[in-house]
Amino acid sequence: MKRTKHQCTRCGSESVTVVPFRVRQIRGESLGYCRHVILEFTIHRVYCHECHHRELEHIHFLSHPKSRLTKSLERTILELRQHMSIKALADFYDLRWHTIKELEKKHLQKKYYHIQTAHIKAIGIDEIHVGRGMKNKQFLTIVRDLQSGAVIHVGEGKGIAALSGALKKLKKSKLKVVTMDMANSYYSWISENFPKAHIVFDHFHVIKLMNDKLDAVRRRLTAKMNDYQRKQIKGLRFICLMRQFQKSSKMPDLVAI
Repeated sequence: MKRTKHQCTRCGSESVTVVPFRVRQIRGESLGYCRHVILEFTIHRVYCHECHHRELEHIHFLSHPKSRLTKSLERTILELRQHMSIKALADFYDLRWHTIKELEKKHLQKKYYHIQTAHIKAIGIDEIHVGRGMKNKQFLTIVRDLQSGAVIHVGEGKGIAALSGALKKLKKSKLKVVTMDMANSYYSWISENFPKAHIVFDHFHVIKLMNDKLDAVRRRLTAKMNDYQRKQIKGLRFICLMRQFQKSSKMPDLVAI
């Protein structure tokens, strides 16, 4: 492959000096039964005399100057990724596992770099734990659109500091509903930045709080019972927390005791 015309990508000037840099080998898309197609060419350094900009020359069939795959092969891999695993693609094209993974990550980052948030009316906030053991204890705060399920923001840690990036993305939205756990930090953040939004606590945390109160009442009553009564209700803790028990209109013998 020979190129006779070069120009600066910054200012577009053709007053440039071209110097051979090195020979590169780029993996191309398979042709028929030939899976290994390698394109070999010399890449040049380009110096612009107008803006004094130095760079490697732009190759039109590469997504970026340091890419080792052609655009055509990258598109094919991304299309097959919907139907094949990363390992299967790596074995089929004889590529490294990390090459397929990095290609997919860059594609997703480019696709979801700008997220439209003006139409969002309901979001959910929660944190997840990542890492192993207490020494590497770490949290990620996730903000999602409840209608589409799309991830709007991922912040490191938990609390108000992890939501700083979400505020920039949601400043143009008209939030009406925000679901979250019963953390005071999230409640104050929503009340301060979106005072018109209705706060809905997660069903899990509400039920957990009610069960903790009910369990505390059971322990207080058990402390006042004699040995015979404690023996009768021993092992019935989780029965008291069952939904059928809480909805039942007939009080069992445990309450009668």
